[in-house]
Amino acid sequence: MLQDIFLKADNRELQAEVLNRMFKIFSCHLENKKLCQQIRTVPLFILNMAGFPPSVEDILLKILEYAVTVVNCVPEQELLSLCCLLQQPISSELKHTILSFFVKLFSFD
Repeated sequence: MLQDIFLKADNRELQAEVLNRMFKIFSCHLENKKLCQQIRTVPLFILNMAGFPPSVEDILLKILEYAVTVVNCVPEQELLSLCCLLQQPISSELKHTILSFFVKLFSFD
């Protein structure tokens, strides 16, 4: 349901609120992350990240960072989506943000 709200919302503030709520759902319990991963919500959002404002991009990356650093799991689908996004024609700022994110993940462990 949150995925539908996010995709249909014309308001960036509403999209950011949806992502913040998803982050809270993920952080409440490990099983919540696994359930959301099965429906591929976050990878879908990542593939469309080039059209989002930096605040929404930051929340998406925060969700991934949480999965890696706190939950200690490798979100393969999400990371593959980031790699696919890097291969598309996107702004240099977004490329820099994504590459900086990967550097942060590599330095974590």
